[in-house]
Amino acid sequence: MRIKVLIMAFLFLVGCQSNPPEPEFTIGNVYPIQMTPGKSYYLVTSFEWEGEKETTLRSINIVGGASFQPAFYIGEETKKTGIYTREKIGEKTAVEGYTLEEKQTLIMEWTMPESVTDKSSKLQFIYEIDGQEYQKEVEWDTLTELMSSERLVDSNEAKPLEEKPSFSLTESNEQVPFQVVSECWVENCEEASSFLAEPVIEAEVEELTSELEPRPVSSGSFVEVEVEGEEPDEIVYHRQVDSIFIEERLQENIIELQKRGTHQFLFTAIWYDESGLFQGSKTVGVVFDVGN
Repeated sequence: MRIKVLIMAFLFLVGCQSNPPEPEFTIGNVYPIQMTPGKSYYLVTSFEWEGEKETTLRSINIVGGASFQPAFYIGEETKKTGIYTREKIGEKTAVEGYTLEEKQTLIMEWTMPESVTDKSSKLQFIYEIDGQEYQKEVEWDTLTELMSSERLVDSNEAKPLEEKPSFSLTESNEQVPFQVVSECWVENCEEASSFLAEPVIEAEVEELTSELEPRPVSSGSFVEVEVEGEEPDEIVYHRQVDSIFIEERLQENIIELQKRGTHQFLFTAIWYDESGLFQGSKTVGVVFDVGN
């Protein structure tokens, strides 16, 4: 009788282990306004997960009569959300084999089809826990919007900005002189020809700022970066300090100058319209000589 009880208990435990608590996949929404058929897009949105530790993704797919089957990737939690038409989206991680964290971002890459189904679709997550494979389907409002024929437009040209924005750099409440390195506006320049269309390397930062007069500042000073006019969708900066090279998105429009030495900067602001079409970019250079 005791052996029978032990066997039943063992089977009960095994059964519990093969049915872990169902995870929660929470996907943020980014609502598109108009999308152009035949044009490629990147969508970045928040992606939160709650469930068993060491849960590994195997794939993410669209099910239920999708008009297209995009490619999915995972990005860092801090990645800026939105819909973009650029050719590159920065660092991204393959879905297969990715160990889920509490927070990350979901990246979707696709080309808008000539027509859509107007059918309801869902995201299907296939994941693995302790070698056992599971799947879950999740409703996503953004996906429903993308599958709507109301999102399609005939034109693939962005509306130009009414006024061209300008940079303003200040340090200790004083204006800092800078040099315009590059401008690319949709009226006469495509995104593929803009400054960030190709990766920026150290030598390029050095070359483009080599003739600029360094502004002497004290260690611990702050530089405030503002754009006057239409607010950009993002500002990316490249900083060269001796042998250190940094490329980051500007988060709060303020940068601290801490390390002593020559700081060579390139700031690039980028604009997109409501449909995610490229409107323009502008890059300026400035150099600081950071002392004691």
